[in-house]
Amino acid sequence: MGCIKSKTLKVTEESDPNGRYNKTISGRISETMQDSKVSVKKDIHKQATLNETSSSAQSGYTRKDVTKPSSNQQNQDNSEVTSPNERKIDPLKDFKVENTKYDPHETVEMNEVVNLEKPAVKEIVIDEITFKEDTVSKGIGILPWNGQKEIKSLVTGTENDDNKTLKRDVAQEVKEMHVHELPANFPGPVPPKTKKKDLITDTTFTRVDALLDKVDVEAEQSVPRLGLFLSGKFKQDDFKALDNEEAPAEALPKVVPPKSTKNALMSDPDIFKHVDDYSKTVPESVRYSVEKLAEYLSAVARNDMEKIRAFYYWICHNISTPGDLNKVWYSFDKGSDIPERLKHDAASTLRQGQGSCVSVMKALCSVVGISAVTIIGCSKSLRTDPDRDFLPGERNHSWNAVYVNDEWRFVDCTWGSGYLDETGKFHQQYDDFWFFTDPEIFIYDHFPDHPLWQLLDEPKDINEFNKMPCLTKRSKELGLLLISHREPIIYFDKEIHIEIATETLPLSNITADLRDSDNKDVNEHRCMERLDASRFQIRVVPPHSGEYRLSLYGQSKEYKHAKFRRLMEYILRCATPYTDAITFPRHFKVWGPEPNFDDLGFDKSILKHSVFSTDFLEMVVPLDVKREIIINAEMKGHTHAEKDLSGNILLAASKKKRNVFVRFPGRGYYKLDIYAEGKVAEDTLEFVASFLLECQSNDVNVRLFPKYNAEAVCKFQTTLMEPLDRELPENTEVDFCVTSTNKFKKLILAVPFEANDAERLKPIGELKLKEENSVYTYHGRFATPKKGTPFFLAGSASPPNVFMSRIFEFITI
Repeated sequence: MGCIKSKTLKVTEESDPNGRYNKTISGRISETMQDSKVSVKKDIHKQATLNETSSSAQSGYTRKDVTKPSSNQQNQDNSEVTSPNERKIDPLKDFKVENTKYDPHETVEMNEVVNLEKPAVKEIVIDEITFKEDTVSKGIGILPWNGQKEIKSLVTGTENDDNKTLKRDVAQEVKEMHVHELPANFPGPVPPKTKKKDLITDTTFTRVDALLDKVDVEAEQSVPRLGLFLSGKFKQDDFKALDNEEAPAEALPKVVPPKSTKNALMSDPDIFKHVDDYSKTVPESVRYSVEKLAEYLSAVARNDMEKIRAFYYWICHNISTPGDLNKVWYSFDKGSDIPERLKHDAASTLRQGQGSCVSVMKALCSVVGISAVTIIGCSKSLRTDPDRDFLPGERNHSWNAVYVNDEWRFVDCTWGSGYLDETGKFHQQYDDFWFFTDPEIFIYDHFPDHPLWQLLDEPKDINEFNKMPCLTKRSKELGLLLISHREPIIYFDKEIHIEIATETLPLSNITADLRDSDNKDVNEHRCMERLDASRFQIRVVPPHSGEYRLSLYGQSKEYKHAKFRRLMEYILRCATPYTDAITFPRHFKVWGPEPNFDDLGFDKSILKHSVFSTDFLEMVVPLDVKREIIINAEMKGHTHAEKDLSGNILLAASKKKRNVFVRFPGRGYYKLDIYAEGKVAEDTLEFVASFLLECQSNDVNVRLFPKYNAEAVCKFQTTLMEPLDRELPENTEVDFCVTSTNKFKKLILAVPFEANDAERLKPIGELKLKEENSVYTYHGRFATPKKGTPFFLAGSASPPNVFMSRIFEFITI
């Protein structure tokens, strides 16, 4: 090659009378190699021959194609014999090329004889180079040189007796370019049969691109060596070692469970708002370089935690399908032959658009000096087959652990970027849950190879992990605790009771979806019961033997705005069902009060019962209240869904209690809904609770309660003692008794003035007052009107309000 010395030459091109051009070099030469820096120092020890063949004596000469020498050419590399169409050129002993950078294409042009098409003056900065034959140069098209005379004549523009002045007829050469015949056995030009997309996939050049990061200084200083390096013909042993290359062991901080929780670190919901907003502004110019990307993302961060957050946010928002090469993808085509190391190379991932996002996270942390590791293990989700057990050492997922604030924390960019639906299709959806997830929550679905990276005081084994049901992130956020059954598959006979709880009380309500093996909704065979403020029970009574899928959903404290979120899923396998199937009323929430019961004036004792059972045809549902409120009730039944059951309930009120009397039509399960006045709108009652009522009596009841006015009952705090039947015999003496904690001005038994009179009442008689222990008792004995006549117990408060309110309604038969 050459030794570098500074010398300035000048090439002048002039036209002769024959239209040809003379080329001389006399001063400074500056060519289009401004972007390259070539510094080569070698001594020449051999001479090589430059063979050029001319198809016409008038055309000057044309050099042979030496980009890939033939075997005959290689055998003649050391020959001193030249043919009549060959001429010798003496190389300069010392000249130097001074450039900033090199361009491989323009370097080839340096070795070619330039065709000059029009008069011009070109300046090329050339360093003095002494060429020598190099075995490395031989396979890649570097011209061999034969003697110093050829170079000298090329530079000075003069030749010896055997060679004339360098002159070329451009028009003649252009003509000859079209008459050159193809070499023997050279395939003729035909349209290609394949398309680019069939030849090149997203990962075709992953290994090639990765080599760009491995080019050493020695290769960069030599065009031949660089060509061989990038073409894979140089340092083959080193290339093979890349596939199995392992990063040097890093001295890591001690791996121990963290002392702080995620909630403690991120108590302020807007703690990362400025970081997240900044991470959305990453320009295209930095996204393909690990160093530039890390520098940009961490520019706004005030500490290591904010840097990690910026990396996590950017990676999660830039993971997409492999078809979008502008974004990162975390999975590879299993049929790909890409070396395993390159699949997890961060630079390759950013450049190719495919790769491992955990490697990107680790690389970004490494740039800014944050300790980070990639943890390999297995994970499971709601799509995981519960019958399949993971084996020791099994791997299907990877995630990161980062060291921040003197503690190790988990981050899973893959799960934080989105989710897979039931068909396996990926949906991009950012999820903050998998950033700094607490270890005791993380272990439900992430099992690392090494137990140390569970970050738990008492690590679990693979068998425990297999038995743990798969919980969603929402169940972990809502503090779900499994009390009775901690296995994902439950075997039982007849019925099963599953108890769950919430430790931190954000879980305020639950619901469940029960489906059979045909995915048919059979929710009438399950019910959810509230045991107390923090515990729930799900009772399932399958109608047939077989397998059922029970999906649980939960609601948070934010009652008015919260939605039910998926918590977990059980597989239920019933061997023997009941002979007579048990059916519950259709209900989509847990039995019992709603979370807003306290705001509506009910005492917390309402939480004590949500399911009531009796062996009789009648029962009372007590409701304690904190203040004077108006309530109402509605009764429904599964087996009596189309039947009006309004006559089967009677409301009673006192100062701090509301009671609902229930009269069952017969055996079975019934639903009792409670409503109370709220702040939504006037004359509107809000839903408070649903209670499940069970009657185990085999008798049948046809008696109905008197109709009641809920507002008047609550206003006067009244309880009807007798009669408790709506239908009374005509023209019969009947005792009427009412108690109240709010004194009436007058309480009468009356009938309407006319048959259709809805307002005015005609008194039958007035009930007499008896006061005892702040309880007012009103009693009277009256004859009932004729058959088919409705009549009322009506009362009025103290003056000035003398309006008579109808409280209870009867009818004669």
